[in-house]
Amino acid sequence: MATGVNLYELMHGFWKENDYEPFPASATALFFFLLDRANSRHWNMPIRCPTTLISRALMVSEQTVLNSRIALYKRGIITFTKGQGNTVAPSYCIITDPKDWAVRLVDGLGDELTDCLGDHLGDDLGDGLDIYNKKDKKIKNQISSIDRAEEKKFLSLYELEKLLLSDKEWQADLISLLSKDTQLNADTLQRQISYFFQIQKCSGTDHREEKECRTHFVNWIKKQPNQTNITHNGIHQQQWEPDKRRGSGVSATSAREYDGAF
Repeated sequence: MATGVNLYELMHGFWKENDYEPFPASATALFFFLLDRANSRHWNMPIRCPTTLISRALMVSEQTVLNSRIALYKRGIITFTKGQGNTVAPSYCIITDPKDWAVRLVDGLGDELTDCLGDHLGDDLGDGLDIYNKKDKKIKNQISSIDRAEEKKFLSLYELEKLLLSDKEWQADLISLLSKDTQLNADTLQRQISYFFQIQKCSGTDHREEKECRTHFVNWIKKQPNQTNITHNGIHQQQWEPDKRRGSGVSATSAREYDGAF
């Protein structure tokens, strides 16, 4: 890692920015994708990476990738250079000190026009622009919203539980996926969903993003022991199946039950 790059400060600075003005979900994903790429390359920037590769990695459209990098650029977190067809991939540079992040008010100007303006600005005016471009929260309200449709939509646990319990098609796919490893049926899955959300509530979670919550549940239920669900006098119980790799359990509870030939 290059001297002076602090991953913790970068991530902390990003979430502080997000707390004030939330990023689109795709922009958040792109930031951490670039963070991982830069770190794996020991912070030798710029990072060259085709848009199609980022699109596949983040599971979003290529246009969403383009919108996301503009969102990060406008907040002063990255700079980038467009690619040239299939010959030269786009390049990215992460501004490694969050103190240097600043909202860019001038957007869409070509390099020639930007250079021309810089040549004709007086020192006083240039200093004034530097001050104005600092991270002033008052001017952040002027930032236009980009790709609002891609922003994370957080739902309450009540809404998520209701959504997952009513999604029969998703449940059927999940049962089919896990049928080889566990005796899972529709009723069992419904109870497992409710139990999963009870755990979330007890852990203090209030809201989650739908896709992330579904992924968490799938990973969670795959780790649950194999079980058969029974109902006794209207009360749901769980009967844990014996591990087939071990011998059968001893059922006798007293010495008399051992009487007779073996």
